[in-house]
Amino acid sequence: MTESIDPKQLQEFNKIANSEVDRAFEAIMQQEFPGDIKLTDTSDSYKPTKPFSSPEMMGSDIAIARAHIEELRGLVEETQKKQVQLQTELDSQIHERLTSKLTGMPNHEAFVGWLDQEIASKPSTKLTIGFLDMDRLKTINDTYGHELADSVIHRIGKILSAGVRKGEDMIAAHRSGDEFLIGVNGANPDRIKEFANSALNAINRLYIRKNPDGNSEVFELDPQDVNIDRTNLHQVSASIGFANWHEGMDATQLVTAADAAMYEAKKNGRNSVVFSET
Repeated sequence: MTESIDPKQLQEFNKIANSEVDRAFEAIMQQEFPGDIKLTDTSDSYKPTKPFSSPEMMGSDIAIARAHIEELRGLVEETQKKQVQLQTELDSQIHERLTSKLTGMPNHEAFVGWLDQEIASKPSTKLTIGFLDMDRLKTINDTYGHELADSVIHRIGKILSAGVRKGEDMIAAHRSGDEFLIGVNGANPDRIKEFANSALNAINRLYIRKNPDGNSEVFELDPQDVNIDRTNLHQVSASIGFANWHEGMDATQLVTAADAAMYEAKKNGRNSVVFSET
């Protein structure tokens, strides 16, 4: 006759056995992932009397535990790859959202984000905003076509971007159409004037012409070279206005002030720079 086992004793035995397996699994996890896994009960951690590789001690429990560890390792590696992929996709989406498709420069949203941060974190009386608008864009569109006009806008964007020095708290952005924004914080007035005059001089080197085949092109000429026949050539120009930040101004008010200064440059005959006194 088979000896019967008391159900309570069987339950207690299973509880002890399961506890031993769990603690052994945790100990293996500690070996495989040092520093990443904590035992549930550090005061009574599992200490095997024989190495884990001993089939006499742990048998199939160790084999199962190690199989789980390999599975977990694979899941961790797969998760890490997915995280890298998702982060790359997110960075690409953010870059695309904040970049002008026409010029490759920061767009209006990126500029406003920069300006909001500058005003919130380190406002300065040296925070200056520039607003640039091409002169006679409609004439260029009507005479040479929209594609050529876009090419001119792209060239102006490159000129402004090239004027931004590394290490300066400065940004040049494409607002929309033929409008650009410049932001400078901490630079002295001479540096801003240097940037504006250099940009305008580079823009004035751009000329447009129609070739005999009917196609139009943008090319560079030295405005000071009087020996070049400029008949039927269109010189590119722009009007630029700058305004300084004052206590209590927000981003919209500052850009509006720079826009007003730009229109003053238009009224003064275009192709010039105006620095607002207010």
